[in-house]
Amino acid sequence: MINRRPHFFAHTPLVAAVDLLLIHSSFLVVLFVRRGREFMQSAEFHTYWSILPWLFMSALVIISVCDLYSNWLRHSRTEIAFLLFVSVILMSVSSMAILYWQHELLPRSVILGAAAVQSLSLTAYRVWLRSVHAPKQSIMRVLMIAADRESAIASQKQLANCIPEWMDLSEYLLVDNLSKLEEKLKRFGAVLLLPRMVLQPTIMRRCARAGKTVLVVPGVQELSLLGAKPFELGDALVLSVQPPKLTPGQSLLKRVVDITGAASLLTLLSPVLAVVAVAVRVTSNGPVIFKQNRIGHDGVEYTLYKFRTMVADAEKATGPVLASKIDPRITPLGDFLRSTRLDELPQLFNVLKGDMSLVGPRPERDFFVSQFVETVPGYDFRNGVKPGVTGLAQVYGRYSTSVERKLRFDLMYIYNYSLVLDIQILLRTILVVLHADRAAGLSDAPPSKVTQLKAELTSQLQE
Repeated sequence: MINRRPHFFAHTPLVAAVDLLLIHSSFLVVLFVRRGREFMQSAEFHTYWSILPWLFMSALVIISVCDLYSNWLRHSRTEIAFLLFVSVILMSVSSMAILYWQHELLPRSVILGAAAVQSLSLTAYRVWLRSVHAPKQSIMRVLMIAADRESAIASQKQLANCIPEWMDLSEYLLVDNLSKLEEKLKRFGAVLLLPRMVLQPTIMRRCARAGKTVLVVPGVQELSLLGAKPFELGDALVLSVQPPKLTPGQSLLKRVVDITGAASLLTLLSPVLAVVAVAVRVTSNGPVIFKQNRIGHDGVEYTLYKFRTMVADAEKATGPVLASKIDPRITPLGDFLRSTRLDELPQLFNVLKGDMSLVGPRPERDFFVSQFVETVPGYDFRNGVKPGVTGLAQVYGRYSTSVERKLRFDLMYIYNYSLVLDIQILLRTILVVLHADRAAGLSDAPPSKVTQLKAELTSQLQE
């Protein structure tokens, strides 16, 4: 992400300080309303004061994970309000967990009242700060360099719905016209290089001389260098590139977290599992649990569990077909379960069995894996770790994100694995679940293709 010089009051330490002040004030306001001027002598105030340090630390972690500190000004007002709403919910849950851990009690009305005040005050503050900063920020003009006109236009269409409002990516330059690069760079703040750019090193050197930022879409080779360790071999500098897999220590730590996390989540979500199971049973014919063979760690096949979201024997007439947004095989309840990711909950049993991890690349069927291995370079590298219930590709991409783009996220996760990264992904998964359009199946195909696919599937199902 391009780091632009922010407004003085948008610096992270100052924003964080005001956030904590508003969070603290919200509790004081609620306690004052409940107890009047003597609220500081109440037992409720002393209980709140005892958990204050833990409350502040959890608030900073949660707000940071919700992407409200690093370059948060790039979000729209609506996104800021949504992210703050989720942050407040998570902070309320965190407050109750801290109270339980400290063997303390605080009335639910205090926590809920503080949450309401926090939602209003934090949102008003951030939206105001963004409006103050908005006149001072300029549009970052980015020059896209492509091998040919077709790939440039296709990339512009693909990026049209996800380019931030402060970035202008409307112009491109073909490699055949690189003689005009320095002249073009005078009017642009950055350069975006599309994948598989033959002259990439030369272009990057010329951009560096002009003092311009270069945005690179990494390939498998570039991603492998993220975890490379440098050392000297005589008078030569050498990079040691390891295969994409975890160390024995990382694997052990990850397994301990998986068992603890999966057992806790199954206990906590058992009422939800029961309700969904009954709903699946009464709304459509067929089994509650859908079982399917998937490819796991080191290419070993295992049985994956999900709540059934399609009609029974959905692929009997069609054979293996990837689901799309407009898919007549998906039941009305199944559409809801997919958009909220509730259909994935039975995979917590896969985690306990050791077939899967809480976080990792999403598993796929052998039928599609064999195709992707042939068409997507480096696809088999993602099997270096156990597949996950959620992953980096799921929290930063969309259901419709292409296989190549998801692979980049998966490899970046493996090469940069840490327990902190797992925690961040798990927390950000909550955002994806609440942001239904990110979880829903969106087709990469043109509307005409989607319509054609729907017609073909409907016809085959009717037969």
